[in-house]
Amino acid sequence: MNRKSSSRVALLATGDEITSGQTLNTNTHWLAWELGKLGFEVTHHLSVPDDEAQIKEALFFLENKANFIIMIGGLGPTRDDLTRHAVAKYFGLSLQKNESEWKVIIEKLKAKNVTPRAGHESQAMFPQGAEILDNSAGTACGFQVSKNAINIICLPGPPVELKAIFDEVLRPKFREKNFQSSILKTWQFINVPESELAARVEKLYENWPYKIGYRASPPLVEFKVWFQSEQLKEYSALDKKLTELMGEQLHSRNQKDYVKEFFDQEDAKILIHDEVTEGLFYQRLQKSLSQEKQKLLVYQTAPVIENSSLPKVHLHIADEQLHVGYKENVFKFKLPKKNITSSVKKYCIEVAFKKLLLS
Repeated sequence: MNRKSSSRVALLATGDEITSGQTLNTNTHWLAWELGKLGFEVTHHLSVPDDEAQIKEALFFLENKANFIIMIGGLGPTRDDLTRHAVAKYFGLSLQKNESEWKVIIEKLKAKNVTPRAGHESQAMFPQGAEILDNSAGTACGFQVSKNAINIICLPGPPVELKAIFDEVLRPKFREKNFQSSILKTWQFINVPESELAARVEKLYENWPYKIGYRASPPLVEFKVWFQSEQLKEYSALDKKLTELMGEQLHSRNQKDYVKEFFDQEDAKILIHDEVTEGLFYQRLQKSLSQEKQKLLVYQTAPVIENSSLPKVHLHIADEQLHVGYKENVFKFKLPKKNITSSVKKYCIEVAFKKLLLS
């Protein structure tokens, strides 16, 4: 039997727009999640400005902390795109023009009625011996340079281009390597403070044999356990212990989303009459549902509603209770007399849609 290998990866984003806060670094978030699913252990997230010296300094910092460094950004056609220069100097390599890639760039620019310029030609320059990673969504190909057990992979900053290279080129390569990773399992608890959950859960073992963690996102608190592959057979036993310990406060497992599943099963338009949440429920739906499903929703907040013939999800308050109803099912939650917080409203939504889905 072939033993799976393991690998550590660090993510290095470049760009003044990232370090200044002008642009939200969604690329690092997306890559970290996708790499984790492929078996990588993501060790660092680092961002530096468009400065060649600082980029090289970051590479030297990371070189002993991961055997893969994925760089994001700095492959464009302008003066502040410095990634290829920094990587070449880090390895002590020269930049060489790839004539076949330059021809591809010219054709892509012509197809967009863009005149090729000197800056575009720089996108055909790669460190000597680099493996070119084709970009089906733009002109800035990525590249990989490997030397002395360090693998540096450079990807363009525009998310659509980064994702195209990752999905079409890197993901298949990484799958072939069959990296071993810890397997993350999660439990979501409701109506229990994070500190109380930790105090109760951690009594299950005197010395926990797994890496554990917590994440509070009111009204839910998530308990996280990382199993090694040989430990995964112990998941069911731990799940049983947590279920017996926490009872109805165990809301879901592995981020099961009852709101999403409820609306995903509906194929016709639904009226949502929300007199309670002041937009919280709308934000929840935007977060969870696909664009296609969102188009099926008619969201209204006014007391007098239109489209009353549609199936209706109704959120309203009556007799000091928050009512969440759909068709003949209505679930009622007693409210505090004062200070009906957003967390209370979110709690009612999560519990109600679990009940709706399971009813």
